[in-house]
Amino acid sequence: MSKKAISNIAIAVLGPVLFASSLYAGVAFYHRNVFGLGTVINDIDVSGLTVVQANEKLSEAFEYDGLTVIDKNGEEYLISTESIGFGANFVTGLQEIKDKNHPLTWGKNFISDEKKTIVPEVTYSSELLDEELLKAPFMDKQYLYNPNNTISIEKTADAGYQIVDRTKDLIHEDMALTLAENGVSSLSASVNLWDGGCYESIDRSSLEAELKEIYTKIDAFQSFHLEYDILGQKEVIDSSVTADWITLDDDGNFLLDEEGNLVLDEEKVAEYVSKLAEKYDTKAKERTFRSTSGKEIHFDAKQVLYGTSIDQKKEVANLIQEIKDGETNIEREPAFLSKAFCEGADDVGDTYIEINMTEQHLYYYKEGKIFMESDFVSGNLRAGMSSPELFAYVRNKAKNVILRGPGYESFVYYWMGIWQGYGMHDATWRGRFGGEIYKTNGSHGCINLPLKFIGEFFPEVEVGTPLIMFYEPVEPELEPEKPAEEIDPNEGKEPEPGTPQPAPEQTPAPAEQQPAEQPAPEQPAPEPAPEQPAPEQTQ
Repeated sequence: MSKKAISNIAIAVLGPVLFASSLYAGVAFYHRNVFGLGTVINDIDVSGLTVVQANEKLSEAFEYDGLTVIDKNGEEYLISTESIGFGANFVTGLQEIKDKNHPLTWGKNFISDEKKTIVPEVTYSSELLDEELLKAPFMDKQYLYNPNNTISIEKTADAGYQIVDRTKDLIHEDMALTLAENGVSSLSASVNLWDGGCYESIDRSSLEAELKEIYTKIDAFQSFHLEYDILGQKEVIDSSVTADWITLDDDGNFLLDEEGNLVLDEEKVAEYVSKLAEKYDTKAKERTFRSTSGKEIHFDAKQVLYGTSIDQKKEVANLIQEIKDGETNIEREPAFLSKAFCEGADDVGDTYIEINMTEQHLYYYKEGKIFMESDFVSGNLRAGMSSPELFAYVRNKAKNVILRGPGYESFVYYWMGIWQGYGMHDATWRGRFGGEIYKTNGSHGCINLPLKFIGEFFPEVEVGTPLIMFYEPVEPELEPEKPAEEIDPNEGKEPEPGTPQPAPEQTPAPAEQQPAEQPAPEQPAPEPAPEQPAPEQTQ
């Protein structure tokens, strides 16, 4: 074979080989800085990417929500990646893969189906991680290990005295922090403090037995339970209340009597009842009343004879006796000195008697509407016997009563007592009622009503019905302005020395000026059975 033929054959054979080799080498040269074709890392194709580019791609696809820390009771607390400055970087692992794969091996990588997996380098702030973990409820200071922790009997707000044990299953803070850091570093989804050995208990067995003995007595004392029904409202005495009634000595220890029983602090019982009365008593407290005319009438505490009043002395005695007798689960009313006609905050309700002594008119409201009304005559102002202003009630009722007094007797058909000798009754000796009769020819303080009216009024009104009697407040009259030409130019100026001054004018007392009112009693009058009313002279 000729040399030319051989040369042609060589060229034909070697040419493609040289071309393929050159092409392969060219591709290899391209892959000197990038990953070869077919390179898949963490299920992500990084072919043709530099290490930096591959890191960005893997970082974008990386998911880690943070670490969930679990305590002994299964309570979970998530430490998020954002809260600890968490970061993940794949550069080191990517570079190792890149270095192991020479550019000339790109063909092998291309036809290989081997999957490569790498874990990132984790970065975070240990300080932030520690701060976040300590925010977990189960990492509160009371649950952390302290060699001085003990068992004690302590008073709680809701359940009275309780045994509080701070010796069982205490968390070692440093161990918990280390376990959490290892969890984040290894990209764990959760760590369990109990399984991680982070708990330890302290032996206080001898003290525990001693406290249980005294707590048995405390628990029996605190088991007293009473539910009051106070005019429709509920008040409960339970362990949260009775815990305050256990007497302590000067050192704060439980005081025991000679028989080894707890001592009841009777002063604390009285203090509780006093607060109960302060909350619910309405008698002998300031009141405001809106009259039919729309005016606001104020009564001071001495004038308020109507309302609820707890008998504090008797109620304290009742409670002490019930506790000493071991009674419990009691439902009852407290002892009352008086009870309002209605239940609730507005204990006047919508049925009451309004006696407007300025108008000399009585209104009887029933279920919120004026049911009956009448003129009357009240106490004589000129004689200084004005009727008292009272926030009171109908104390008693009687028929065919003789009013007796020094040197006289007067018969009335109907009597409705209000306070002391004051009441409402018929006055057959009068021909007229209302108007201004009371200013000069009024009663000795009682409310005189027409016979026909009180005859119909008497059976409609129950004993205990609220009754408000008052004079409407007098509004001051404004002095008319002087015309400009009548204004004294020296008005308001200090007089010069030596200038004679006119004597002040004597202002006569107005004919309708009301004399001083008869004061209400210093203390609310007790509420005995109906008494014989004091006499009133006939007019």
